[in-house]
Amino acid sequence: MKSKKQVLILFLIFIVSVFIWNIPLIRVILYPFMLFATFIHEFGHALMAIVTGGKVLDLEVFFDGSGLATTQGGFRFLIASGGYLGSSITGAILLILAADDNIKITKVSLFSVALIMLLSLIFFIKNILTGIIVIIIISAIFFIIFKAGDTINRIFLNFLAIQCCFYSLYNIGVVFGLSMKGYGENDAATLASLTFIPGPLWAILWAIVSFVIFGLVLKIIYKYS
Repeated sequence: MKSKKQVLILFLIFIVSVFIWNIPLIRVILYPFMLFATFIHEFGHALMAIVTGGKVLDLEVFFDGSGLATTQGGFRFLIASGGYLGSSITGAILLILAADDNIKITKVSLFSVALIMLLSLIFFIKNILTGIIVIIIISAIFFIIFKAGDTINRIFLNFLAIQCCFYSLYNIGVVFGLSMKGYGENDAATLASLTFIPGPLWAILWAIVSFVIFGLVLKIIYKYS
């Protein structure tokens, strides 16, 4: 593992992300990462549908940062939870991989992310605009892998990981607010309809799990550095 400075770097990236997200005029800087995080969220739904015996009809990412995974069959309870928890778990895995000294692991991790997006483009994505977004992100990842230096590769992978964690928490807050007001269709509302447990409680539970996952990852990186 890298030195314990890795933990400090992660905190700095997280703080910078929070700072940028709360200033609308410069929030555009993180826009591509937001779209990536949205893809990971929707892919979490899609993957859980497949794992539980269902199938994916479509996977969409919209330019406003929202997304939609249309599935059929499978275990709806796990599918509804697969988005936020999938984002947090994905971010955690990428953070651990980015902390390794071997730059090959970093590049293989980025390549694997691009490959997953490419397979999704082939098998799941039917919307043209979503296809364009995914192709742009895949191209950016390959550019970083083959044209950027080792340090940039590590920072880029860390940034992808942090945005998965941060954007998941950010949207859980949004879902909590919508659930409290009873507005719109969302993952918490889906679970509320399945379990009769209020949507805001599901949002709180997801947030707690996400914080625990992030904390455990930082502990692992610090302990084995």
